Amino acid sequence: MTILSDTLDASPLPKRKASMLKLLAVLASIIVTGYVSGEWGGLPWAVVCTLAFAGAAAVLWWALQGQPVQAAATEISWHGMVGRASAAALLVDQSLHIVQANGAAAVIFRLPSEEGAVGRALSDFLVDDVIDAAQVEASGPLCVPNVRVKCGDGSERWTALNAMPAQGGLLLLQLHDTTEQHQRLIGLEDSEQRYRLIAEHANDIISSHSLDGRIEFVSAACSRILGYSQEEMIGINPLDLVHPDDRLVMIRKHAEAITGGDGKSAQCRVRRKDGAYIWVELYGRLMPGEQGNSRGFVAVTRDITLRHAAEAAQRESERFRALFELARDELLLIDSAGRIVDVNRNTCERLGKSRGWLIGTPLAQLLTTAEADFSLTGLQDIYLRISRGEQVLVVAQQMGAEGEPIDVEALFSVIRQEGRNLMLVAVRDVSQRRRMERELIESLGALRLLHNRLFGIIEGTSDLIAALDGECRLIAFNSAFKQAFERKFGTPIQLGISLLELLVDRPEDMARALTNWYRALSGGVFKDTQVWEGTSSNVEYYEVSYCPLRDEVGGVCGAAYIGRNVTQRMVAEDELKSALDQLETARSDTERANIQLKQANTELLRQANQDGMTGIANRRYFDEYLALEWRRASRQGESIALIFADVDFFKLYNDHYGHQAGDDCLRKVAAALASQLHRPADLLARYGGEEFVILLPNTSLAGAIFIAESMLKAVAAIALPHARSTVAEHVTLSLGVAATAPTEAMAEGYLLYGADQALYAAKKGGRNKVHGSPI
Repeated sequence: MTILSDTLDASPLPKRKASMLKLLAVLASIIVTGYVSGEWGGLPWAVVCTLAFAGAAAVLWWALQGQPVQAAATEISWHGMVGRASAAALLVDQSLHIVQANGAAAVIFRLPSEEGAVGRALSDFLVDDVIDAAQVEASGPLCVPNVRVKCGDGSERWTALNAMPAQGGLLLLQLHDTTEQHQRLIGLEDSEQRYRLIAEHANDIISSHSLDGRIEFVSAACSRILGYSQEEMIGINPLDLVHPDDRLVMIRKHAEAITGGDGKSAQCRVRRKDGAYIWVELYGRLMPGEQGNSRGFVAVTRDITLRHAAEAAQRESERFRALFELARDELLLIDSAGRIVDVNRNTCERLGKSRGWLIGTPLAQLLTTAEADFSLTGLQDIYLRISRGEQVLVVAQQMGAEGEPIDVEALFSVIRQEGRNLMLVAVRDVSQRRRMERELIESLGALRLLHNRLFGIIEGTSDLIAALDGECRLIAFNSAFKQAFERKFGTPIQLGISLLELLVDRPEDMARALTNWYRALSGGVFKDTQVWEGTSSNVEYYEVSYCPLRDEVGGVCGAAYIGRNVTQRMVAEDELKSALDQLETARSDTERANIQLKQANTELLRQANQDGMTGIANRRYFDEYLALEWRRASRQGESIALIFADVDFFKLYNDHYGHQAGDDCLRKVAAALASQLHRPADLLARYGGEEFVILLPNTSLAGAIFIAESMLKAVAAIALPHARSTVAEHVTLSLGVAATAPTEAMAEGYLLYGADQALYAAKKGGRNKVHGSPI
């Protein structure tokens, strides 16, 4: 302010007014520059503005007074002002040589002192020619925001330069070091350029949006992924491209992203330019604006169509695997060489073989049949037939888990798995159905025999059967009817005669026959009992039935007459009842035999997998279960642990307390061990004698040791006395623990060996303890 006021001379009022306007501009420029460069000590902007307006008011007042200030101007020394100025200041002459410089200017120029700048040309320090002394003199103050300065140590810095005329033809220059601001600006420009290059060359679509969702910038990947050019995407709302089924979800996600602030991700289907829909994954995040407000958001869009298809294929494979395992039939996958590549759980159970044993076995080794050839050539022929759509069902036999032959049906079908053409063989146990079929054939034979007997009874007895048309004329009759009616009426019986004509002399019988005949023609069935007197005065009772006869369309076209001797019918009914009773008895016997067989099979299966004394799993079941869990852990990359538990000094216990007490001891120890297992997949089995084995799927070594120690405490808690033990007064255990993460190259024997070695170490270390060993 002092330097600016000293520039005024004692000119008349109009000249002072012109100088005043120039000085006001310079004043404003210097104040703003000082505030930006931080030389105002962090004063609030309101205070800086107040100072600026106060100075301007003082200058304006001076201009309006019209008082000469020549005396004041002459008293003020420009050289003194430059020396006392805190900012970097220079006085230069018309030839742009430095007349005076202050200490701040020497600091900017990297000079030992201000005298090092005096007398030198301004061009020695300014890289660019930005000052014209005549122009500044004529036009007034000059502001140059970015000026490069060559320093005395060879470096370059950036400054903001203000120039204004001073007395005696000199120029006053003020410099502000803006090197740090300039470097930050260049860094921002470089960062922006790098990010733009990343966005343009990224595989994903990178875009910026306004808060209403419209695209303001989009990377070039939109052309490859969606088929739209960058110009076509600008200004549109991506929600217009979202599949209708996904639009509501994406609208909700958009609202959450705007209000939540945190990044949001979602998956949806979007429409390409060609009309096809693809699956994409979007991630959006708000862009912070001034004063904490959001000025929009950025989004990254990735094409996940292939990943989505792969996930769907994986889910389909998992569903197939679940159905494969849960199928009640035996399911086998056969490769082109006729060897088994996979089986389900029921196959292993019914054949009594482990999955590992079955895989790689030729199909011909499991199924025997005379209907088909299971050699390589025969299986190729079956594959061609089922590929043409034919159904190939083969009746065969296989050996069950107990070595018994089982009748089965094998249905072949084509399946493609992991890029290979395989055959799926569904094997169904039809032994029970075959037995039932044989029983049914026997029953049908009995029924056929019964039918022949009944037919013989009908033809060989006095049952009378005849068919009458709509006018009650005979259209058919059997021999018994003919013989009986000829004998009764003494008239030859032949087709076409009316039954009513035979009853003309017997009005009551005629009326009854006519009534029954009309009832039959109306669709009803009516029974009547008639008494016939034989030639020898014997009375015979006939039960006569009239029932309708129907034509092809269901209309009544006549009536059937059935007259049956009651006595012979009763005999026939007794014979029929006896035959039916025999059939029911045979069926009941068969059902009881089937139930007993099923119960026997269930009991055999339980006894095969269970230790008879302790009630826990036996070694046979343990071996199968270990093989199954080993392969599962290998596939899933999980750890599996094994514990061997051995009763300490058990032989001495048996010798001292007796074998019955030894058996009770083993049962109590087994119960104590089982009480520490809480997961369905954990298995406790008797491995042999006094040795137990515990299989712990998906368990680390530390977890297995923890369970083993709890088992050690549980057995100690039951406090079974052991007088012959040298480690405690009660029954104790030695436990060996091993754990590993199986691989395809490892066999389950590694785990058994590791646990056995750990058990040996526990015994060698004094017994009644747990020893763990990683593999």
